[in-house]
Amino acid sequence: MEKLKRLAERPFGEILFASAIVVGDGATERGFLPPVLRHALGAKAHGVCVIDPESMATQTARAVAKFANAIGVPWFIFADSDPAGVAAVENLATTGASPATVIWVGKPDSAAAKGVSGAIEAMIVDFDEDVGRTACERVRPDLAPVANVLSTMKDLKGSIGQTLADVLLERYEDSTTWPSPVQEMIQAIDGALS
Repeated sequence: MEKLKRLAERPFGEILFASAIVVGDGATERGFLPPVLRHALGAKAHGVCVIDPESMATQTARAVAKFANAIGVPWFIFADSDPAGVAAVENLATTGASPATVIWVGKPDSAAAKGVSGAIEAMIVDFDEDVGRTACERVRPDLAPVANVLSTMKDLKGSIGQTLADVLLERYEDSTTWPSPVQEMIQAIDGALS
């Protein structure tokens, strides 16, 4: 469903009314981040726009960065920390006069060494593998029982984000117990909007 929505909708229209912009590192993040941000930030999350530019090195990503800078909206990057993407993220983060706050996924915090392999799937498996397993089995019941959660989550990339958020919220209502990159994103957005 997420893949169809991404292709059929015009998902960037809300950027015109954004109070903050998050550039995610894929469709999974676009499905995952909005519900967890709404849960954690309440009414403050109303104007937070999550964008999936399909790559941090695309013209779309650069256009979003330029737009955020032009209108003075705080912007953030929620990025995989795989070596291939680090240079693109660092280049994108410094686009324009106001650099983005970068939250690296797969590391304990953004101060950790860059280039360590990590993605949202690894973050969830490291946090609570059963959250990932349950999400996989809800999206694809025919795969149950899921033996290799990380591999299955990667196979379902782009289709699992909303369900991952749903399972996380069911099991961990308190956002201070969530994976540290997600907590860091919440704190950064909350600070920028306060």
